[in-house]
Amino acid sequence: MGPLIAIVGCAADARKDELKLANPEAARKAAEEIGRELAKAGCRILVYNSSPLFIEFDVVRGFLAAKTGGAGAIQVRYPLNYPQEPFPDQAGNEEVFDWHPDRSADWEVAFYRSLEEIDGMLVIGGGSSTLIGGLVSLGYRKPILALAAFGGAAAKVWDSLSVERDLPTREDISLMARPKWSPESARECVRALLGQRERVERERQVQQLVELRKSGALKKQAWVAMGLFFVALAAVPIAWGGLVNYLLLLFLLFFSPMLGGVSGATIRMIFDWREGPTPHTPQSAWTTAALGLIAGGVSGLLFISAQLSALPSGTDEVVARLQVAQASRLVPFALSIGFIAGFTLDAVFRKLTGLDVVRTEAIEGKKI
Repeated sequence: MGPLIAIVGCAADARKDELKLANPEAARKAAEEIGRELAKAGCRILVYNSSPLFIEFDVVRGFLAAKTGGAGAIQVRYPLNYPQEPFPDQAGNEEVFDWHPDRSADWEVAFYRSLEEIDGMLVIGGGSSTLIGGLVSLGYRKPILALAAFGGAAAKVWDSLSVERDLPTREDISLMARPKWSPESARECVRALLGQRERVERERQVQQLVELRKSGALKKQAWVAMGLFFVALAAVPIAWGGLVNYLLLLFLLFFSPMLGGVSGATIRMIFDWREGPTPHTPQSAWTTAALGLIAGGVSGLLFISAQLSALPSGTDEVVARLQVAQASRLVPFALSIGFIAGFTLDAVFRKLTGLDVVRTEAIEGKKI
């Protein structure tokens, strides 16, 4: 699901003195164009009132005009005892709307409760509630787009923005206050809003990585990876020392690349955590280990099967010695292949999914 962007503000002529909007019609047009661009960008929107007095009316109209919103892309929050009038073009697009009535009788409660859940906010015009909502969103460190050029509470929210403290960059802040508006401005504004969201996500991942390093989980995973690698590596001297029979040698030969794959995948995961903000969950280590085992096992199986198939078959002593010697020499190669497959498991699985096991060219040619 796309990011949820709250739509807040008002551009009504009846409240022009309070809002101090220089050009209400231009504000409505901007709201409609931003709604269209939000839909094209795959966002969802959160609206609170279907009255034409509020900019939700115009944003929804533009959002629906893009014809790209999926089911539930427009979430509506409202008090249960406040019946909502139909939104523009709602007829025929009912599946796009997701209605969330609130048990509170106050509109403000439903509004302020929702701000913790949003992924961003668009502010155009508006009064005191808009100003408070914008400042609360800044306190939650939410991406925000406050179009100061149209005046109203959005201008006050914009005036509170700080490059050092908040998410918008200096360029984003300048963009919000540009006096001239065009369809390209809407695209730039949406890009700026989504760029802020990307910065939030990077900050969250960096913080998660810092906490992960402090928790000692990286060291634990590293010790597990080292232990698995040394267990797999122990198969090499055992195989080369001639201390086991041919059946046990085959077991070592096929088992070592799987252990190597788990070790390689775990080390790669630790490397990614250390070098960059890679998301981590308790399940990710187990999932990565399982994928490494499969990647190492499949790669090792393909390599070993090809090598053993080239050996002569027979029961005489010379052939038996040749089989043992060849199998023992293959163990370190199988281990290396399994480790590399685990370390590069994303490339291994892309390669496997691209294989055409059943060749149909001859059948298709015959049909022609």
